[in-house]
Amino acid sequence: MSLPHPQTFLKWCLRGAPLLASLLVSSCKPRPSHQESREVGFQGIARTQPFLAAERLLESLGADTRKLASLNELPYGGTLIINADSTSNQATGQRALEWVENEGGHLILFLSGSESWRDDWEMNLNDIFSNAQEIEVHPALKKYGLGVTKQGFLFKTAATNNVSVAIDGETYEMASPGNLSIRATTVTGQPDVLAGTRDASPLLSLPLRSGGRLTVISDAIPFRNRYLKDADHAKILVALIGLGTERQQHAVRFMLNNHVSFYGMLWEKFWMPLIALGVLILAWLWKNFPRFGPLLANHANTERQFADHLRMTGNFLWGRKRSADLLQAMRHAIQRKLQARHQGISDGPEDRLLEHIANLTQLPYERVAAAWNVPATQDSRYFLTLLRDLQTIHQSL
Repeated sequence: MSLPHPQTFLKWCLRGAPLLASLLVSSCKPRPSHQESREVGFQGIARTQPFLAAERLLESLGADTRKLASLNELPYGGTLIINADSTSNQATGQRALEWVENEGGHLILFLSGSESWRDDWEMNLNDIFSNAQEIEVHPALKKYGLGVTKQGFLFKTAATNNVSVAIDGETYEMASPGNLSIRATTVTGQPDVLAGTRDASPLLSLPLRSGGRLTVISDAIPFRNRYLKDADHAKILVALIGLGTERQQHAVRFMLNNHVSFYGMLWEKFWMPLIALGVLILAWLWKNFPRFGPLLANHANTERQFADHLRMTGNFLWGRKRSADLLQAMRHAIQRKLQARHQGISDGPEDRLLEHIANLTQLPYERVAAAWNVPATQDSRYFLTLLRDLQTIHQSL
């Protein structure tokens, strides 16, 4: 293949230079940027505590607000804000109801929407599967004849239905999600605050004869951080707190998403039977658990061979590191044979005796001396050598 002429190659380069330059310039132009903004919600403590704004609001008005871990820390009087969807167990609900009736407290009960994991900027599919019957068994609702009705398959947002709420002569606007509603057709007593109708009400407040007060709100969404500023939600919360006595207005306690487990309830109510049951289980285990392996059969009434006794005795002495005792019987037998057949040698010096035995057995003097002195050893091979040497000496005499 022949290469092109240099002049021809130069012409091609000059003709292609403008095209190459235009391609380089076009590729260096900056591409148009694309920016997209998306609201992701609160960060930090405001994301994990959905009612932080409500707490700060009440604190700014002079209330003593705290978050509780259990109902054992309730003050006398005061206001308790609690959720029914995670406190529907009888123990916790009954304790809150007794506090209201016996100590004149104000119980504000959220039926749903108080979960800390809920994302207020996205739809929550769990709302479709919310069960009104599970909430309806709450002791406070059962005691005062209140029911719960589910309104279709709605997602919780704070701007579903606008409802007018009259509290202490003032009218407020509240955006109710409308997923759950309170049924007050058979309520015990006369509510002084009732939003909507008795068949479907998002908010109800009932004064009790004992001086306490029960307020039931179908959904806590309007009072969460994102929606507290909307409509008159903040004013409604302050007005509901203001319905109580001075003591109820001052001490406000939040206990939301503090679920008492089944085992915790058992320990709280039945700790004495549980301790007794634990002691009984330990005694049963101590009685039936094998000590050093499975129990052996009792052979007390069976006969044993003499060799079995010798084997057991030998194993016992070897395990106690008394191997020298196992060879003493052989040594005594050799001494008796020496006295019977070699009277003169057995009474002489030990060195002369050992030399005489070495000559008779054709064993080295050192091995005869080691076997005669019967040393203690845990080396099984060396022990067998000593035993064989003693047997050889005994047979040679």
